[in-house]
Amino acid sequence: MRALVTGASGFVGSRLAEELESAGWCVRGFDLGPAPETKPSREYIRGDVRDEALAARAVEGVDIVFHLAAALGASRLGEEGFLAVNEGGTRTILGATLRAGVKRAIHFSSAGVLGHVADNQPAGEDHPLDPRDAYDRSK
Repeated sequence: MRALVTGASGFVGSRLAEELESAGWCVRGFDLGPAPETKPSREYIRGDVRDEALAARAVEGVDIVFHLAAALGASRLGEEGFLAVNEGGTRTILGATLRAGVKRAIHFSSAGVLGHVADNQPAGEDHPLDPRDAYDRSK
């Protein structure tokens, strides 16, 4: 299996890529950040997930897309900046995925979209959305 991991230099994305490789997958990373020095053999595309040409190149020949790339909650981008990257980048990646005929895409969001969840109470798929800040609203 061949996978694309957007956000591959981030905390979760880098660990997902490692796990996939451990399971025998070929992984292509895509991120603004530099490729991990510990994996010089991993195919890697450095760039912005909003770039349609790079997105098309990134999804080429993969079986599945794991989309984790996002502007993070600690960024000082404001509402428009978060939406541009988190919504716009997701649209670009998913559009490229569809055009390339990739059969499966998995989007990683944020528990923050749920807002406050009572302690020790599970939040299922039917839990109402209540994002509290610009980052969570963009996710």
